[in-house]
Amino acid sequence: GILGPVIRAEVDDVIQVHFKNLASRPYSLHAHGLFYEKSSEGSIYDDESTAWFKEDDAVQPNNSYIYVWYANRRSGPVQPGAACRSWIYYSDLHLEKDINSGLIGPILICQK
Repeated sequence: GILGPVIRAEVDDVIQVHFKNLASRPYSLHAHGLFYEKSSEGSIYDDESTAWFKEDDAVQPNNSYIYVWYANRRSGPVQPGAACRSWIYYSDLHLEKDINSGLIGPILICQK
């Protein structure tokens, strides 16, 4: 399948993803290997958080959301001499259906 665009950042960068859902059903963005606050988690589950913290869980069609992710040292390369470390992002609303539909993409966190 076709992957989503590569998100590339350097260690200590702040990544802002401006997600506009032009599809016919809700989607989210969830990142592995990066740090984020609850409002940018992009995963739906019963955690008793307030509605404001759930806006990122399911971005409705024709709506937008800004996800903010942090690439700290633990997100970056761990092997000596490695330039980058790879992670993924994906829609976590309907995990299997979304990933099998190609709603997944690479994240590269590189040394400065």
